[in-house]
Amino acid sequence: MAESIVVHFIDTEIEKVEKAFMEFSEVIGNTWYVPSKNDYSIQIYPYKGYLKEYDSAEKLEVVRHLGSEPKFSFCIELRRLHQKEACNITKILIMVKLEGFNFVVDDSSDKIWKKMEIMNNQNSFLSKYSH
Repeated sequence: MAESIVVHFIDTEIEKVEKAFMEFSEVIGNTWYVPSKNDYSIQIYPYKGYLKEYDSAEKLEVVRHLGSEPKFSFCIELRRLHQKEACNITKILIMVKLEGFNFVVDDSSDKIWKKMEIMNNQNSFLSKYSH
């Protein structure tokens, strides 16, 4: 089982984001496994459900925080078996590896996180997943 968050990007090329993922993961097809496929804590893959799965209010909320419609999105699944490690890896990914990109994170509950909010509230970000 896993918990999922979605990272929505603007103003960048998808290849640059994929390259950031490749620096610390094993890639199979278009899925990145961290640290490896055999014993991963998180998996990352392109998320195509924004237009289909988000209702109108959710889309407006993403656009309000991002400034426009996302150019592309990735889902990050945090494996429950490695919950604490998965949260720590995801925080490092978002705060360090993706630092130079414009994005927001939908934590799959009721919160859209801007990059600066994550940096300023590291203990709150993903806290619902890190029991």
